[in-house]
Amino acid sequence: MSDTYLKAILVSAVEYKLLKKLTIED
Repeated sequence: MSDTYLKAILVSAVEYKLLKKLTIED
């Protein structure tokens, strides 16, 4: 039921972490 919703949250969280890592490294 909310599988798609949970997947969207996970993807957003991963992208946010990646962006944070890139920002810190730069």
